[in-house]
Amino acid sequence: MSMDLDMKERLNDLYRPLVERARQLLKMLRASGYPDATLGFYNGHYAKNDDGAYAMEWFPIPVLSVPALCDVEFAFDHFGITTKLKRANALAFDFGLLDGHRYQVYGVADYLSDFGDETCPAADLRKAISNSTETEVAYSFEFVMETTSQTLCDFIQFLPLCGFHY
Repeated sequence: MSMDLDMKERLNDLYRPLVERARQLLKMLRASGYPDATLGFYNGHYAKNDDGAYAMEWFPIPVLSVPALCDVEFAFDHFGITTKLKRANALAFDFGLLDGHRYQVYGVADYLSDFGDETCPAADLRKAISNSTETEVAYSFEFVMETTSQTLCDFIQFLPLCGFHY
């Protein structure tokens, strides 16, 4: 079965800007002290659908991995940075440091266990984390497509200052 040439062109048009941004950020991160950062393509990621339920996405997206710190996902409608905190650090975390950012907080072992997002009061997030059996807590930060690579790089450099790791 051969793929239609128009379909290949459409896929190239969709993926080219994502890959170019990923390569640009990879270069910046390597120059900023993360020489082991790598770029790959991964499918099977989950995203919330219009009903607020998580649904698996079968198609691959570029993912930049910064060892021991985070993954940067280059989706078609946003950029995501996924990282985590140890349970004790998550319970003591100053969520005020994240003001102005969009994020979701969820389990690591049970990654479909949703603890809340930036609209939830910090006390509610802590209660949800405390009521879980998770030893680590995942954070996914969402950035609009217009976010510059420099802003993403700066945010990634901010993560270890707050105790985030991967």
